[in-house]
Amino acid sequence: MLALSLGLAWLLLAPLSLWLLVKGTNAERAGALVTLALLEAGTIAMHAAPHA
Repeated sequence: MLALSLGLAWLLLAPLSLWLLVKGTNAERAGALVTLALLEAGTIAMHAAPHA
């Protein structure tokens, strides 16, 4: 279920974040960078977690 949630977050938040990086204000760009970094960190953490 966690993988599905992470995948859905990537599908929804990544395009929005990339759009904000191009068209957003400085605060929106900072938020977009944080969002992308957290998505990437979640993906790495999920890959590193032991599988049951």
